[in-house]
Amino acid sequence: MGYHSWTYTCAHCNFEEMRVCTDGYFHLEMCCPICGYAMWTEEKVPRTQDVELAKLSLSKMSVEEQEKAIEQFLEDNIPLVIGSKRTLLNGE
Repeated sequence: MGYHSWTYTCAHCNFEEMRVCTDGYFHLEMCCPICGYAMWTEEKVPRTQDVELAKLSLSKMSVEEQEKAIEQFLEDNIPLVIGSKRTLLNGE
């Protein structure tokens, strides 16, 4: 059946390029690079504060910044809101 991938709107932060993948059988993966929502065999729902931070961040981000956030997520598998909080905590 093969591997298929497409984008979908995140139900939590409304990011329009949440990644959805399937291997053509029963295996489905969904992950949002902005708020951290994920669904594999079990669902990972982001905290309310993370969703609000994601929505605020998206409202201020350009398309280029959103593309950078997606690329960064694909490299390190850390959603934008988690990375932003770590940066603030580390004082960078």
